[in-house]
Amino acid sequence: NCDSLTSIEIPESVTSIGNYAFAWCVGATSVEIPVGVTSIGQYAFYDCYNLTSVKIPSGVTSIDNNVFCNCSSLTSVEIPESVTSIGNYAFAWCESLRSVEIPSGVTSIGEYAFYYSIHLAGITIPNGVTSIGGYTFCGCRGLTSVAIPESVTSIGDYAFYGCSGLTTLGLSENVASIGDTAFNECSNLFISAPESSYAYQWADEHGLLPENAVLESQHPYANYADENWTYEYPGEAFGLKVTFSWRTRFENGSDWLTVTNINGEQRQYTGSKLSGATILVPGNSFGLRFTSDGDLFYYGFSITSIEPVSEEEYEEYSQLNLYTTNILSDDTLEITGYYGWENEIAIPGEINGIAVTGIGENAFHYFTNLTGITIPDSVTSI
Repeated sequence: NCDSLTSIEIPESVTSIGNYAFAWCVGATSVEIPVGVTSIGQYAFYDCYNLTSVKIPSGVTSIDNNVFCNCSSLTSVEIPESVTSIGNYAFAWCESLRSVEIPSGVTSIGEYAFYYSIHLAGITIPNGVTSIGGYTFCGCRGLTSVAIPESVTSIGDYAFYGCSGLTTLGLSENVASIGDTAFNECSNLFISAPESSYAYQWADEHGLLPENAVLESQHPYANYADENWTYEYPGEAFGLKVTFSWRTRFENGSDWLTVTNINGEQRQYTGSKLSGATILVPGNSFGLRFTSDGDLFYYGFSITSIEPVSEEEYEEYSQLNLYTTNILSDDTLEITGYYGWENEIAIPGEINGIAVTGIGENAFHYFTNLTGITIPDSVTSI
């Protein structure tokens, strides 16, 4: 915790740097580690957030846990071929780190190793690494390319969570385990894998295989967008069942997709309300208008199927799928969205036997034809 220390010169006689040796030396901007050093302890340079570059000597075989954690100004690091393992949190929160070359001899990369290193743009994982642990690249939203070798057999929970810059990722037939949340919030990602493999099946189940869109926006969409689409079913239909990709997402409360039915009635959706959703639209045609502000931008929308339905099917489906909900901490439900087109709505007191106690933000936003709504006594929060 030597706050005023600005430079570190370590003599050639030193062979090891102990745990926490220079932790919290926030004034240090550079360090030269002599070639004789073979061991660097845990947290050795922890929270040296003004440190910009470091060269690790060729005798070091392991980058231990938290060694460069929270070195937020670190832009480059040279890792020698002698290194065989990178520990937990080794480069976590290294927010300025844009590239790192992992040596071919590395066989182990720990959990959270590059956690929220948000500007890391590309990474090649060497052949020999068998497991990508939980949270390893979580929050690395600048990551646009990752090469995963055939040696990898497992990918942990949240390993690539929030890596929104990733668009394609190839996995081999050797991958036998993928955490359920490994690629959550990777809104632009498609996975390729051999059709008979576990990875292909997993990607299919999680909606990560390349999809054929019927209608879609630009991905990601542009700021200040104002675009229109129309669709007309080539035949008779009482209504249309429109299914959106789970990737469909907009900036909540600022960017909107407006659906206009054949009668001119409109519904407006924001955030992730249409993610993986199927909505019913009366008639055999509809229009879409998408608008965005100049702030954040996300994937946009993708419609994966449009199916005609009869009057009987329309009524049956709409009764079962009018509302989207969240389960609250007390195991009751909050209404988060509504997919119907009725002029008057009577919100049920329970859905599937679970009490409705809340109505969430934007649940009925921009329902232009809504003339009346009845709220049950069970609701305590709006």
